[in-house]
Amino acid sequence: MMYKHLSWILLCGLLCWSQVVGQTPYSIVKQVLTPLLERVMLGPDDLIVTIISDKGVENIDIGVPMHTNHIYLLIKSGGITYARIGATGILYELSVSSRGDSVIFQRIDQTTHFGYNINAFEFSHKGRLYNLGGYGYWRWNGQLREFNGKMKEWHIIPLDRELPLSAGTPGSFPWIDAQSGRVYIMRYMLGNEAVKNDPNRWADSVFSLDLRTNQWKVIGMTPSFKVSGELQRVMATHDSGLLVYTGNNIELWNYQRNQIRTLVDDSMRAELLTLRGNRYVWFERNKLLIGDAISGGLDSLQLEHDDFIDMGKPVYLPMQERSAKEYLLFGGVIIMGGLFWMFRGRLKIKGPDTSRVRKETEIQMMQQEAPMRISENPVNEKVAPRSPGEPHPFDAVESSLLSLLYENNDTHQKRSTTQEVNRILGVGNKTLDMQKRKRSDVIRAINRKFHLLHPERSAELILKDRSDFDGRLSEYYINPAELTFIRMYLP
Repeated sequence: MMYKHLSWILLCGLLCWSQVVGQTPYSIVKQVLTPLLERVMLGPDDLIVTIISDKGVENIDIGVPMHTNHIYLLIKSGGITYARIGATGILYELSVSSRGDSVIFQRIDQTTHFGYNINAFEFSHKGRLYNLGGYGYWRWNGQLREFNGKMKEWHIIPLDRELPLSAGTPGSFPWIDAQSGRVYIMRYMLGNEAVKNDPNRWADSVFSLDLRTNQWKVIGMTPSFKVSGELQRVMATHDSGLLVYTGNNIELWNYQRNQIRTLVDDSMRAELLTLRGNRYVWFERNKLLIGDAISGGLDSLQLEHDDFIDMGKPVYLPMQERSAKEYLLFGGVIIMGGLFWMFRGRLKIKGPDTSRVRKETEIQMMQQEAPMRISENPVNEKVAPRSPGEPHPFDAVESSLLSLLYENNDTHQKRSTTQEVNRILGVGNKTLDMQKRKRSDVIRAINRKFHLLHPERSAELILKDRSDFDGRLSEYYINPAELTFIRMYLP
């Protein structure tokens, strides 16, 4: 009986201790105080120590068996050093032991879910810890998560849009400007492995996220020389940008100035290219620090801004902005057009009004070529299909475009993209100007024929709007009020 009571006392004591220090007995571990750990704990704030390797990111054993298959990152924020277990929400706070010979890792979170943020972008800002994006549950995501110290959990911060991204390979090359509180990404991922025929693919737009408003803004496009291969790898994060290995060169990518600078010192480049194995890498005041994750050793290499030269290449192609001269010219054209409209009556040579007669003639000719059944209330009418003997007012290209728009509208409940329209019109490989001209000519011809055949309908047959996903692109669709009526013209 005495041993039974003793067992209960030991069990209750173990449970109480686990509640004090965290969720499991592994909530507190110790590790030898190496020069690497000491330097990180004494270093500046908003510091992210990156692990690089030729084989990719590898794990570091901190003495917790359940974490030996995960990496951990060291983060300095608000004067405190944290160890963040990769692919999880597990977070440790680091402190030096009373003897000064070891570092205590004390778990401070209550996370239970793993595997939702692999290769997420880890960063800190104004004493808060964040991670953005990552991979998990069969898809890449663009969620912004912040650690809540009171709740001891990671909470999602709503953004105006979700841009799935990766801080590893494949990479979105994320970087945070600590002064302005902006996060930059060069590419984001589309696709969901859990959805059939929806493969992963890049959207090559460059965005910045304002942490004050939690809104993304497109600032440019990725240059083609960056999209052609996947040789680029982020080596370390600098205050002014990313130190990137491109296969042949080591470059400094500055998002703020939209400038790429290349390292010209051959000896420094050779030194950096010899990095092998697990290494911690970070910058402090233009000094690149390299820590050996196994031995805990520490080395450094001084890299000044002048060691890199401007090669005249931008990090991204900025969105075109109109100059003041262009706005003045545009305003002048508007004013001249207004003056012409005001005085058009004085300049006009009076004569018989032939426009009305010409329009009626065109309508009669079109109706003779293709007699149509028009009711008094055609919008709500169930229109019978055209009989095989009736002539068709639209040519083959116009009919194909109408069929595409109708199928997407009626069957797939979506609008047609510019690429789909270009493919139907046979201009997918032509220049952008030729594509735009062809789309405009064909759609204008279809709308004109429709108005001539049915002058009682005032709305356009084919409409277009800006894409909700990318405001620079257009989407095309048939006026919903004409969907039923237009079926008689489909082949």
